[in-house]
Amino acid sequence: MESKDLNRTKARLVIMAIFVFGFVGGALSMNLYTRATATTKPLEVTPRHYFFDSLNDKCKLSVDQQAQIRAICDDTFNKFHDIGKQVEPQMNQARQEGRDRIRAILTKDQLPKFEELLADLDKKRQERSEHK
Repeated sequence: MESKDLNRTKARLVIMAIFVFGFVGGALSMNLYTRATATTKPLEVTPRHYFFDSLNDKCKLSVDQQAQIRAICDDTFNKFHDIGKQVEPQMNQARQEGRDRIRAILTKDQLPKFEELLADLDKKRQERSEHK
């Protein structure tokens, strides 16, 4: 009878050990996977890709249509980019004028915080323009 109880206890311990090893192995695998994917740059969805993917999903485009429409999208969004480059100096001038007007209203204590905010915004704008 004692050997039967001992065998059952051993069997339970083996099953628990297998469960624990499986759990730990899974957790370690998830940790490694998370680290591996976190170091890679996430895919960015541009307006161009969003529009094309939405159109393709809604209209169930054929392969031939996809190729033709992708070319049209590329051409159109390149024109948008060119137009943006043409008006960029006017946008920058308007931005600078607005900033100067805000600076005139802020106190000396507020100005450094405003400049810090502007530096962050300018950095983000620069990063976005590099991705285009």
